[in-house]
Amino acid sequence: VRRLGPYMCVPYGKIFADAIVPNTVTKTLHVEKCYAPDVRSFTIEEYPDYSPLPSQVRALRSFHRPIILVDDLLHKGYRIKALDPIFKENGLEIRKMITGLLSGHGRDLMTIQGRDVESAYFIPNLKTWFVESTLCPFIGGDGVRSEEKTEAGLIPSINLILPFAAPGFLHDSSREAVFELSRVSLENAAKIFGTLEDEYQNIFERKLTIKRLSDAVISPRMPNGSNRVAVDFNLSPSVYMADYMERLLRLESALK
Repeated sequence: VRRLGPYMCVPYGKIFADAIVPNTVTKTLHVEKCYAPDVRSFTIEEYPDYSPLPSQVRALRSFHRPIILVDDLLHKGYRIKALDPIFKENGLEIRKMITGLLSGHGRDLMTIQGRDVESAYFIPNLKTWFVESTLCPFIGGDGVRSEEKTEAGLIPSINLILPFAAPGFLHDSSREAVFELSRVSLENAAKIFGTLEDEYQNIFERKLTIKRLSDAVISPRMPNGSNRVAVDFNLSPSVYMADYMERLLRLESALK
């Protein structure tokens, strides 16, 4: 007879987001950082097409099990700060928080909230942490409020690299370093999509277009404001990548 543990695992980051922990009740809390159109502020909201956060938390409470929160990184803790009042309002019992990487700032935040936290890695003086997928257009990024229309379930998003937006979290870095990070990110994305498009063509004998991205990418995203005048969903991602790189190179002289 299968026996489940007494706790419920609740991932709310990328770790275990699409997985079930063996012999453990597992239910993902779908959370998204959503920027304002000017990218100067953001809010913590439900992931697109999911129930509001209070409704998701009430669903967790209905299981009547203590919660183990799971996240990939705890540093500034924007999401847990926004979720904490909702947890307390609904009387949700948080048994422990487990994270892949924990900074000194994140540990202090958990002390303030009175939560027990464990991590695979502890980096006391963490300054900046990059998640490669969030730097890759069409694959990752943060949400952004937009009136632009998209197709095929593409989520309007912002990648915090040039030429989409100036990464404010790198205010201590030189302009040259920001440009180089953006250039390398776009080059890597172009190589990824070049390979994806070739394999897609070989397997399905048709072109991988923006409209068909969901065939190759989980939860594909559309860079917001990148082609506001006309977005052609029948073009390949690599066409857009070449356009983004050209726009970036136009900024190079101004950044030196």
